[in-house]
Amino acid sequence: MNIGPRLYRTLLIVFTIALSICSLSACAPSRAILPPGQVPQQDSVASADEQYGQEVLGGLTEQFPLSRNDAPVSYTHLTLPTNREV
Repeated sequence: MNIGPRLYRTLLIVFTIALSICSLSACAPSRAILPPGQVPQQDSVASADEQYGQEVLGGLTEQFPLSRNDAPVSYTHLTLPTNREV
């Protein structure tokens, strides 16, 4: 079965156009662009949502107590050993 170069070229063009359309539409901005320095206005949280959040936090702190210790945390156990320590 001999498929000519014309068919390959046509398929390549169609594939390139389809890929271009998909990639251009996928990267479209989803909201209006704000000028630099302007902070967008945010919606306030509904009181029912805030109350639900407090209930969830209360339930979780009963299971997993929160540490109120403000002492500095040491992160030395997360560092890699140096050549001298090995």
